[in-house]
Amino acid sequence: MELYGLLLVLSTLSLAIYIFHEISNALFAKKKNLPPGPNGLPLIGSLITIRHRTHQSLAKLAKTYGPLMTIKLGYVNVVVASSAEMAKEILQKHDDEFVGRPIPDAVTAEKGYELAFPWLPTGPQWRKLRKIFNSHIFKAQKLDSLRHLRHDVVKTLVERVVEAQESGKAIYIGEIVFSTMMKLLSKTLFSVDMLDPASDAMKELQVLNANIMMLVRSLILPTISLS
Repeated sequence: MELYGLLLVLSTLSLAIYIFHEISNALFAKKKNLPPGPNGLPLIGSLITIRHRTHQSLAKLAKTYGPLMTIKLGYVNVVVASSAEMAKEILQKHDDEFVGRPIPDAVTAEKGYELAFPWLPTGPQWRKLRKIFNSHIFKAQKLDSLRHLRHDVVKTLVERVVEAQESGKAIYIGEIVFSTMMKLLSKTLFSVDMLDPASDAMKELQVLNANIMMLVRSLILPTISLS
């Protein structure tokens, strides 16, 4: 009986909050010129619709609402571009309008974050770094010239897997993927192989990777304190 009463109170409170939010939006919020999309359910929006195989769910919605649509994730409006043409419009033609992003508190807690490329505001320094990345790393000719490098790195990965299989040794997926990616990055950026599975440098890079993953988790998952 107590559980039923608690559920009734929570349901009533949630409904009251939703009604208050909708009335406030109708009276005070500015009308947003957003692309079409599903209305979604109260409180949760379209979370249930896209919870399984998100890419397929979005593709089905795009058939109804078009390649540029708006979906609600809770109270947050998300604009989804589901075609190459729309992605090009956003990432190339109107990239200056979409480069801004909120900086998580976990990033601002450390000094020097304002010098990192992902968090730089749009300006001369940001454009200079983007030009360097595009010219020396992501340019089509540069990527084509490094095709043999990627082939060699993947070949080494396959050989390690085959060798472990033949000898009956266990394969640690995280370790082998990490070493492969770091090998590829070091060869691409510095033209040298900085990794040796038995070297101290490899161990230091693994520690660095663990710290990076910890930072990424802190950016994605909020810290909740009940004290």
